[in-house]
Amino acid sequence: MVRTGKEQHDERMECLGWRSFLHQRWKILVIGILAAAFLEVGLFNLPTWQTLGARTQTVPSSEMSLTGLERIPGGLKVTNPKTESIDIASKDGQLIRFLRFVNSDAPAGVLDVSVNYQLADFYGHDLTQHHTGTWVGLFPRYSRSEYINAGGICSHLRVLFQAPQNAVIPFSAVQINPRVPYSCNGLRIAVLLTLVLLLAFLGPGSPLWRVRLETRSAFQVSVLAIATLLILAYYGFIWGVSGSVTEYVGLHFGAGFEEWFDYNQYGSLADALVHGRTWLDLPVPRQLAAMKNPYDYAARVPIVEHGGKVFWDHAFYHGRYYCYFGVVPAVLFFVPYQLMTGQMLPSAVSVLICSLVGAVFATLLMVRVAELWFQQASPAAVLAAVLMMGMGSGILYHVFTASFYSVPESCSYMLTLGGLWCWLMSLRQPEDSARPARGGEPAKAGKPVHVSAGWIFAGSALIALDFGSRPQYLFSALLAVPIFWDAVFHDRTLFSRRGLRATISAIIPFALVFLPLMLYNKTRFGSLFSFGANYNLTGFDMVHAKRTFLGTLSVMWYFLFQPMNLNMQFPFVNCTTMPFFSWHPSEPSEGGLFTFLAPFALLVFALPWIFSRRRRSSVEAILKPAGARGTAGTRMMLAGVCLTGAAAVLAVLFLDSYMCGFTERYMNDFGYLIILMTAIALYALTPADEMAAGGELAHRDRLLAGIVCALLAYVFLVQFFAVFTVGRYGSLLTQNPQAYTYVADWFLFMD
Repeated sequence: MVRTGKEQHDERMECLGWRSFLHQRWKILVIGILAAAFLEVGLFNLPTWQTLGARTQTVPSSEMSLTGLERIPGGLKVTNPKTESIDIASKDGQLIRFLRFVNSDAPAGVLDVSVNYQLADFYGHDLTQHHTGTWVGLFPRYSRSEYINAGGICSHLRVLFQAPQNAVIPFSAVQINPRVPYSCNGLRIAVLLTLVLLLAFLGPGSPLWRVRLETRSAFQVSVLAIATLLILAYYGFIWGVSGSVTEYVGLHFGAGFEEWFDYNQYGSLADALVHGRTWLDLPVPRQLAAMKNPYDYAARVPIVEHGGKVFWDHAFYHGRYYCYFGVVPAVLFFVPYQLMTGQMLPSAVSVLICSLVGAVFATLLMVRVAELWFQQASPAAVLAAVLMMGMGSGILYHVFTASFYSVPESCSYMLTLGGLWCWLMSLRQPEDSARPARGGEPAKAGKPVHVSAGWIFAGSALIALDFGSRPQYLFSALLAVPIFWDAVFHDRTLFSRRGLRATISAIIPFALVFLPLMLYNKTRFGSLFSFGANYNLTGFDMVHAKRTFLGTLSVMWYFLFQPMNLNMQFPFVNCTTMPFFSWHPSEPSEGGLFTFLAPFALLVFALPWIFSRRRRSSVEAILKPAGARGTAGTRMMLAGVCLTGAAAVLAVLFLDSYMCGFTERYMNDFGYLIILMTAIALYALTPADEMAAGGELAHRDRLLAGIVCALLAYVFLVQFFAVFTVGRYGSLLTQNPQAYTYVADWFLFMD
């Protein structure tokens, strides 16, 4: 008797649990753990083994040749900030492999200062200094940063410093070829074990690729729950190490911007709402109020130079400051907090809450897409999709630079993913209509899909709130057209007499949200649809600014395909350059979405082939029926979702590029839609039964699984090291030098 695909799947499901999974993957886990142990003990601690028999020489500062420096009791004082350096030579001519700065008994304040240095080598009798070209941070509070890998190629070195006039470099001696102590680094071990787990669960041979998603399986649910918790922990780590909760608070003068930053802008907005105002209670200089064109940046600079406070990135209209960022986050988070505590909520806390809740919604959404439309989606594909959304949607930027800029975008990210999940949850298919495919044949058509009024109301309410948070996310509402197409035109469960309750529930939230928000805009700026962005006090005149079409296309290219700038020096990921034909606003970036943020999203370019006419039968064989039209309707609906999503991405991408220029945080405006389409492509390309059956198709699918796993590992590492990129906003080298040097020490073995 020939068993059907469903029966074979049930047999595989019965055998798969934690015990069975570990039994099948124990070799991968053991090999991975041994490899991680080798890297931790051997490679990353290679300097320890290289210096076991080192002949250490100590050179006090009195024996060094100093330039631009003066010896003082606390260390070396900078007398000439253009030439400060020390010369070090071994007494017996031995090659210098490692150096160690020996800290002096300097005051605590001196030890808390980070100093940049660079090495220069002298070969033999050559008096020319050969620079390494790389500046490295020395953080005296972190002892491991005292060690330098000098390469072991010469016996005479020069150390050049970057420090301001009268700064104190707090060390009293240098050790040549010191014994480097062994270091057991918990964070490094966690990174290595994360890569091992990724290989074990998503590697080509993982049994998670060979079974269908089953939300009633405790094993599968626990795997997805653990993955979500790890993403939450990852967000928490990045948020904590950035120091955003203490960095982005209060008033600060923006050096280089020549204006003031109010990092409590959302707190000020909440305070205004609590006291019945729409404008912010900030002082307005008399000269600013009298200006004919206050949006001219150069004309505002003299006001600040003469002691006036002009606030950066605030809307200024008719002599008052306003917050042009969406008011919804203030109502959801900042107003309740102020009413309960009497204090302002730090913006970073709001960003973290939205990011964490958004991560939970991302998991629920990826599961729902697979459960609702794909009968052969595997838990591995869903797990991969969850990780893709967590790392590749752009939300990590907001977690790291969690200032008021990230409040509306992280809030809309949370609202949009939650709204889309609720919309999909509203589609309730009768059990007897969801007849799965047997033996590769397409599933038959079923009964009309029921639309839940409660779920569709919740989804519409969440997405409608985007209008008052980050309006660009409202383009996600266009997905309602393909999602509910059959319900409207074929099943007649929406916009019909029997679907009247659900129809009203879908529409009413938009009216309830849009009307008060438009009145709020009218009250402030005299227009229902003006949020005040054009009245922004920024580095250019937004009221009169012009853009070129070719320049806008350049910005769009940079958003999507800007190549990364990688090198072999920590942190490996560097900022890119973005030349323009004409001026466009731009901020530091590490690359484009398809090159840096989410290279696995290149799968979206397979969608035209996936939904092509010649693949109709093979695609419908892995889909679930969506109402009266069955799997044919599901296929058309998914194609519509992808087509509509692509149109929404292009629209948001063009608007952001034309109106605002390039900034990395805008990638989140459309990144989540690209990842959603990527997940659909992944589910369609890796059906569980095909992966389990063997043969040529299974070989192709396993190769794809391996590529996806490798790209996820690559993105995890790239995103991790991008946290330490020098020159990005919130650079840890200046914002948290101890965390920077803590990770830079991992690569002491590299010369």
